[in-house]
Amino acid sequence: MALPAVWRPKIRQFGSQNDSSKNMVATGSCDPPSRRNRQLQPTLTSQPAVATHLHVATGSCELACGRTGGGDLLSPCCLVPFLKRKCQLGVLSTVSKKGRAMTTLSRRSLFQAVGASTGLLAFSQLNGSFRHSLANAPNSDSLPMQLYKSLSDEQKQKVCLPIDHPRRQFVSNWWYIHPDHRIPSTFNAEQQELIKKIFDSMHSVDHQDAVNKQVLIDQYGEAKNAPAAGFFGTPNDEGFEFIFTGHHVTRRCNAHSDKGQGFGGAPIFYGHYPHSPENMSDNFNEAKDHPGNPYWYQGRNFNRFVQALDGKQQEKGLLASEPRSERPEAVVKKTTEARGLSCADLSADQKKLFVETMKGMLAMFREDDVKSTIDTIEKNGIVDRLHVSWYTGKYDIGSDKVWDTWQIEGPDMVWYFRGEPHIHCYFHLKT
Repeated sequence: MALPAVWRPKIRQFGSQNDSSKNMVATGSCDPPSRRNRQLQPTLTSQPAVATHLHVATGSCELACGRTGGGDLLSPCCLVPFLKRKCQLGVLSTVSKKGRAMTTLSRRSLFQAVGASTGLLAFSQLNGSFRHSLANAPNSDSLPMQLYKSLSDEQKQKVCLPIDHPRRQFVSNWWYIHPDHRIPSTFNAEQQELIKKIFDSMHSVDHQDAVNKQVLIDQYGEAKNAPAAGFFGTPNDEGFEFIFTGHHVTRRCNAHSDKGQGFGGAPIFYGHYPHSPENMSDNFNEAKDHPGNPYWYQGRNFNRFVQALDGKQQEKGLLASEPRSERPEAVVKKTTEARGLSCADLSADQKKLFVETMKGMLAMFREDDVKSTIDTIEKNGIVDRLHVSWYTGKYDIGSDKVWDTWQIEGPDMVWYFRGEPHIHCYFHLKT
């Protein structure tokens, strides 16, 4: 089977409780209009009950999740304790309603079976925390470790770099960790599914679809823009890292665990400007309020913090100079001269609000990564070493004093949000 020309992450849009049989899969953002419109239509599953039941053998009874005779989709929540127990044991069983033939599934092959029926679709829609618990069942490898172990020697030569390789600290708004080895042409179908799960796992459930849509749109429908992924180090290294790169995306995680540990002391990037697939220059210069941009929620959070400051503090933080350079060698480096409002001068309540603001802005990432990042900032007293600033002039789109470009910087941390002409954001916590 031919691999897709572009990287197509899964984008799900769940219906209401009374519409749970619908699964919106948006895969056509970069396709011609006729094909895209067809692909974006909600797919209503209507297979007979025999094809839509997932049975879990529990000893004396079996539970089914799928369509009942009346056509209602049973809630998958009833399966949680049983699926969790069976995944811990490493075994699940599927039972045909007609022949009663039982097939044993390993935990790893469960997800391959999931796409076969509507009942399994219901399982795939279980909340993120439960999927997270399955991935961390006792004696199981993390998702990145599963991917690493599946690589052939030839693949490892292509996508694995030493733990201390200089590219580990590199970041840009558009770059590839392995320019000659993109995901669709380097990894087989099963490995690509693992990469999708890894990428999803690094984001909170509420933000996964928006992030995936951004990654898809920013490939412009061309194979040359497909993302690249790889590893730094080996399982013998404590800092063994998985990395995902492309246009407007750089993500990292420790490969030893599915539990987030922050970003490994290396920079990440996210950005976007919503545009039509027919014309990638549309909306390059975003309007104020950045309509449709999945990352502007961070700008709203930041502006609420600014509005909570007194007049003198707001005057101190507002700068008319140019913000930092986006050159890769400079963008996450602390400037030699501290600029803006010193966070050491904030009151205790304002410092607390500032930390809560940063926590809220990190909400797109998984909870463990957010907690680890905020814990590092608080335990190391980083807030008192930070300066915060926001920019006027052309960087205030619409001259509405809703600040589109801002930065938080110190010797341990740089967070640069550039909202003009469209959103680019760099985050680097060194510790």
